[in-house]
Amino acid sequence: MMGFYRSEYKDPLDSSKKKFMAVTQFEPTDARMAFPCFDEPNIKATFSVTMNAPESYTCLSNMPIIKEEAAEGKKKVVFDKTPIMSTYLLAFVVAELDFIKGETKDGVEFRVYTEKGRSELGQFALDCGMKVLPFFANFFAIAYPLPKMDMIAIPDFAAGAMENWGLVTYRETALLLDPNQSSAQAKARVAEVVAHELAHQWFGNLVTMDWWTHLWLNEGFATWAADLAVDTLFPEWKVWVQFVFTTLSQALHLDALHSSHAIEVEINDATEVNEIFDAISYLKGASVIRMLANYLTVDVFKQGLITYLKEFSYSNAATGDLWQHLETASGKPIKDLMSNWTKQVGYPVLEISDLENGEVQVSQGRFLSNGTEDASKPTWIVPIGVLNAGSSESYYELLDGTSGLLSGVNTNSSEWTKLNAYQSGIFRVKYSDSMASKLITAIGKSELGPEDRLSLLSDNFALARASRLSTAKALEVLKAFNQETEYTCILSICACLTELSRLFAQKTDSEEYRGFKRLAEQLLGPIGKAVGWDAKPGESHIQSLLRSQVIGSLIEFEHDETMTEAVARFKSFVSGEAELIPDLRLPCYFAAVEVLGKEGYDAVMKIYKESDLNEEMVRCMRALGAIPDVTVLEETLQWALAEVKAQDIFIVVNSVAKNRRGKDLAWEFLQKEWENLVERFGKGSHLNTRMMTSCTEFSSEEKAVEVEKFFASATIVGATRTLEQCLESIRIRASWFQRDAEEVHAWISTV
Repeated sequence: MMGFYRSEYKDPLDSSKKKFMAVTQFEPTDARMAFPCFDEPNIKATFSVTMNAPESYTCLSNMPIIKEEAAEGKKKVVFDKTPIMSTYLLAFVVAELDFIKGETKDGVEFRVYTEKGRSELGQFALDCGMKVLPFFANFFAIAYPLPKMDMIAIPDFAAGAMENWGLVTYRETALLLDPNQSSAQAKARVAEVVAHELAHQWFGNLVTMDWWTHLWLNEGFATWAADLAVDTLFPEWKVWVQFVFTTLSQALHLDALHSSHAIEVEINDATEVNEIFDAISYLKGASVIRMLANYLTVDVFKQGLITYLKEFSYSNAATGDLWQHLETASGKPIKDLMSNWTKQVGYPVLEISDLENGEVQVSQGRFLSNGTEDASKPTWIVPIGVLNAGSSESYYELLDGTSGLLSGVNTNSSEWTKLNAYQSGIFRVKYSDSMASKLITAIGKSELGPEDRLSLLSDNFALARASRLSTAKALEVLKAFNQETEYTCILSICACLTELSRLFAQKTDSEEYRGFKRLAEQLLGPIGKAVGWDAKPGESHIQSLLRSQVIGSLIEFEHDETMTEAVARFKSFVSGEAELIPDLRLPCYFAAVEVLGKEGYDAVMKIYKESDLNEEMVRCMRALGAIPDVTVLEETLQWALAEVKAQDIFIVVNSVAKNRRGKDLAWEFLQKEWENLVERFGKGSHLNTRMMTSCTEFSSEEKAVEVEKFFASATIVGATRTLEQCLESIRIRASWFQRDAEEVHAWISTV
């Protein structure tokens, strides 16, 4: 799925027939597979594309068609010349397509292309796109420079989407929605991905990073700007609250590894590029932008972006160029403030100490999940947002150096103080006992906003993982969330429960596992009853997400009442007696496969085979791995190789690896098939590195050695960094288990 390739799909009008489309995917370095070129981002050119194709086929490229004529039983299609741009942004497609269209308020023609007979599935994406494109044109004060925007769903597509200028290509699940079958989660994803790719039309296409070292200028900005746009379109979705869990927390997790990399990372070879399309470039990059935008204010930040984009339009830029424009706009020393955030690996933990006079001392050091110290002792200039009890406004203090005093904070007060207000900064905080106690009380009283509540939970478990806090203390913080109702906080609670139970309760017949089941019921049972099973007229998008998450997690922890209801609803659905709302299909499919065994598995497989909606097929693939029967799990892995689309094989493998009974099977499968997968998907493919990550989620030194030994003689070009991160993660989990297993056993036994 690189270069100029063929995508295969079933004819939507006759499923017995195969259809094909020819499509491109050139980023990062695969334009050279399609035509001779200087395939580097800072060697730009204009492109004049001419295509010869069968008359019944649609031809698409970056620019509009300027001439079309018959040519020896085919047609010759000539496209207008592109603006000057990088090779990786060129695109062309030949296929039998339908489309729907509209026009933005700025007069840009906008189309969404699909396979024949499926164009109505692109309506939501079209509606979003026609609002997002003029939003960015207004925000960046630069008109979208092309006369048209096309977006197309590709049946076989390795990435999520690709921002080709004027012709954006997508996985089907990132573009298409069925009003009767698509979940709220799917709707949110389509909005976010469409906004992300359209943000690239400015950040990446109009202004391109000078070299892959500065990839974050493309991906970090597109991630941040996408949330900015979606929040404007759908303010009730609370996108910036979700950002703390979905974006910032993931970035912090990866960047706490020794094997992480700086945002500005040296790239010396084309085979290294794929590996940096990761949580650092996308998620940490976006988090750095959010931190700086909040510190400067979005309005000031915006002024710097506008002058930056205008100066470097149709050319290339580096990180320092952005800092210069933000310095001019803000009057602050941005380069000095921000350079260490992009040039250094990692981020700090701030340790808080109470002094006798009530003053607060803050010291910083790099945070590492393995509990060690970085010998180089890096420091950052840290903008610390401070929020005091009873105040609706936070203020900033800068920590410049290894330690300093916080003004305006007095620990002799009975009131709480929250540092890193709204979790705007890229750092963790280890509070003194007195400050922590007041904050835990504030969680129970709902005095803290959702971003601050979930950040306390995230920080405490990160500190426990790194041996800087006892896991029992972190669990006490978790218990304080027993009245939680906010969706994003519930997401964080569920993630903590899953991580802890998979590490400390690996056997389902153990006392630890029974304890975590009880804890899950205590934390999620009340909200589960409150949201119920049936959507209420006019309920919010967030409420739909909450219902799906809570019911899914209660099923994960085998809550009897929830499992019984889920299976009953599944049976009614497959028999045709009742509908099953899309938001509940995945958890009900999981429950059916786990409880009914082969009967449920076969029923879900039937749904998979009869569905023509990729979103529904993905739900089925994720659920099939829940089967308790090891023999069927083995068959499922082989079925994935033989029958599942290449782009989706990793989904099945991941689902088996998540099953406690399937973890070792998935690892054995990966070892056996690794070289075939490398041959099939290419060196450094993220499809392979995703499977590497999910199939090596072990927690013992013995397994670390086993993984290390296997890959020592395997082809890992383009996957070296991922392997290092997998091995380090295994050893972190192993250390955590050895250190705190007895403590967790004692604590969970009292629940």
